[in-house]
Amino acid sequence: CTICWSHFSVKYKGLGDRVGHRQGPQHAAAASEMALQSSVSSFIQTDSDDKVIEAETRSACFLIKHNVPLGASDHATITRKIAQKYASKRSKTTAIIYHALAPEFTQETITASRSGPFTLRLDTSSDTEDKLFLILIRHCHAQTGEIKVALLDLPVCNIGTAESLLECVNVFKCFQIPWQNVVALLCDSTSVNVGQHNSLKTLIEKVSSADLFTLGCTCHLISLCASKAASALSIAVGDVLIRVFYYLDKSAKRKHLLKEYADFVGIEYRKILKRAPTRWLSLGRCVDRFLIMLPASCTFFCRKISTRKLLGIWLVKGPEVKLYMSFSSANVPIFEEANKLFQYETPCIYLVNSALCDFMKKLLLRQIKPNVVADLGTQARKLDFKNTDNQLPNSELFIGFSTKQYIQLNEELSNADVRKYYVNAFDYIVRKFPMEDTVLTCAGLMDYNQRGRYTFQNVETLIGKLSGSFTRQEMDALYDESLSYEQTITPCAHAGFLRQDLLWGAISQIKNPVTGKAACRTLTKLAQLVLTPPHSNADIEHFSMVHKNKTELRSSLSPGIHGALMKMKINSLKADFCYNIPLTASLLQKAK
Repeated sequence: CTICWSHFSVKYKGLGDRVGHRQGPQHAAAASEMALQSSVSSFIQTDSDDKVIEAETRSACFLIKHNVPLGASDHATITRKIAQKYASKRSKTTAIIYHALAPEFTQETITASRSGPFTLRLDTSSDTEDKLFLILIRHCHAQTGEIKVALLDLPVCNIGTAESLLECVNVFKCFQIPWQNVVALLCDSTSVNVGQHNSLKTLIEKVSSADLFTLGCTCHLISLCASKAASALSIAVGDVLIRVFYYLDKSAKRKHLLKEYADFVGIEYRKILKRAPTRWLSLGRCVDRFLIMLPASCTFFCRKISTRKLLGIWLVKGPEVKLYMSFSSANVPIFEEANKLFQYETPCIYLVNSALCDFMKKLLLRQIKPNVVADLGTQARKLDFKNTDNQLPNSELFIGFSTKQYIQLNEELSNADVRKYYVNAFDYIVRKFPMEDTVLTCAGLMDYNQRGRYTFQNVETLIGKLSGSFTRQEMDALYDESLSYEQTITPCAHAGFLRQDLLWGAISQIKNPVTGKAACRTLTKLAQLVLTPPHSNADIEHFSMVHKNKTELRSSLSPGIHGALMKMKINSLKADFCYNIPLTASLLQKAK
């Protein structure tokens, strides 16, 4: 018998001997063991196995993209025939994310940081437990020239000293990233980060033996400028918005009553928006919504003003509130327009200087005589804006059309408040805005539309400030390429590129017809160096996704898994759909 490997005779009963042997205990035990054994063919890899692991890996991407708890893998069911062998629960899904996906989609950032210039962007969480230290890298994509922001690591840092922060950033040593490639540092402007003595910036400069370019967040600067200007008004517009919102937000009954008053006065009910000082673009929308609901709000608060709790928001029923709200509504857009520009994800450092100058001139023209501003030209920063001889008369001060109409019927806006509003804004601009920063002034040479305003001396200054590594031969080649700048770049500039980094990526592909080599190799190297530093810290706001990853449903995430999730969301899933993630053969092998 080939099953139990025993011999028996069939000379007495023939077929009956065979039946008796099959029913015997020895043969039955051997047959049951053989049924449990796998055949040799089951150990041979097939194409269906690769498709199964691909489905499991895409399932892990789905969990990350849509903030689904990892425990949901226990309940996932896939009915497609290709996934009949699907068996990826919590442990396997976690392993795929941590050991396969996160390392794979961080490798591009590591490779780019090893070979070219990059900007180091840092931030910390506000969690009361372990403090997570965000290490973002802003680098240039090798093939397309696109400037990208990616998460390198997310270590735990509970001690906020400069030495501890440097130890966290020293993850560069593990990834073999040279410190000399760091050209700029962007972080909160605290003394431990960018102070002159024993700060993280000074420690990094000692390690890299070069000066780091640092730039305060332009979005924060404009927001603070608006706050300083608003502090001159007799009524704190922001406080009124916050008080009204929280008074109504606490009670469904009050909201219902306000809705009834809105119907009574004949306006459509709209929810009062929350004013968040940390949200740069929230003030304008909150003021406009408040003005829409003001007729109903006045009626509502007039009936409730006897309540002691309302003493703090009694101004809502007064005519001055609408006056100052209308004035704010007319002036806030000029701040928000500049703020929107600096929140672009595309590299805009070459526009910062000109955009700040335009912003300042627009504000000046609302109080200063146009001929005075025109005579100053690019030196508007040196204007004596406090001199009344340079200011417009009261009747010509900009207060907004709706404010003028309201004044004619009801109340008069204090001219002193208006003048102080603009003076406070100008004063903050002169003191805090980086209008004379050398890098921002010279970075405009990367803009094709401003190519005629700069000389090769500006190029040398820019390379020195950004600690660019150019050899003597490269500097000579850079001079020659800059002379033929217009002839070489014009075809690409007219090709419809909306981003300067993609434009310079296309320029890097132009070949010299004689040598067959890149026609602008050193010029594109300079473009990468200039466009890598950021124009604001809006990218760091990716870190606000932390609370979406570590939720009540998955509150026990370890720092390592948490960092892996953040790497996937920022480095890969930020722009792509989870089902479109490219999964290479090597990645699937790691996942398997």
